[in-house]
Amino acid sequence: MTSSREYIVPWGRAEADVGFRLPGDYKELVQHFGPGDFDEFLEIRVPGIANPNRDLASQSRKCFKIQRDLIDRRIGEWPYPYPGSPGSLLNWGGDANGNFYYWKTAGHPDSWITVVQPARGDDFFEYSGNMSEFLFRYLAGDLYVDFLPPPEEGDTLTFDPSDGSWHGEEALEAYGRFGAA
Repeated sequence: MTSSREYIVPWGRAEADVGFRLPGDYKELVQHFGPGDFDEFLEIRVPGIANPNRDLASQSRKCFKIQRDLIDRRIGEWPYPYPGSPGSLLNWGGDANGNFYYWKTAGHPDSWITVVQPARGDDFFEYSGNMSEFLFRYLAGDLYVDFLPPPEEGDTLTFDPSDGSWHGEEALEAYGRFGAA
C-alpha cells in the first residue's frame, strides 16, 4: 500500500541503533502506520523520530537500564536474561496505564514472542505469537490479559497518527520520513 502516510525507515540504521534485527511483521506495521497509538491507549515505539518518548531505540535503552538496575541491585525478581543478550526483553510499546510491551529476543526475530509487563506487580504475560497477532487479538477483544483493560465493546478501533516530532531539549535526530517508498 502506498500512501502519503507511509513511514519509510532505513532499517539497517534502526537495527544498529537498537542492537537487534527486528521482526518483519513489526517493520510492516511501522511502514503502514508510522508513529501514533491505538485508541489513545497503546503506543507502538517506532525508529527514526524526534520524540525520545516514542522512539524505539531511545525507549529500549531506558528499559534496558531499568532492567539492569533491577538485576544488579537485586530489587525483586527479573525472570529474563540480562538486557541486551539473547532471550532478553526488547521494548516495542507502552500504554496509558504504564504497562510495557516487549519482544522476547530468543531465536529468529520473526519467531519472537510478545511479553507484557504490568505497571504494578510482577505477573508478566507471555503471548506465544508475534507482535502483530498480539495487537490484533488484544485490540479486537479476542485476547484476555488480566491486568489490561478490555477494549470497549462495540467501539470502532482507531489509530491516532503522530508526526513523531518533539520540541523539547532532548529531541533526537529524525531519520524516518513519511511518503511513498
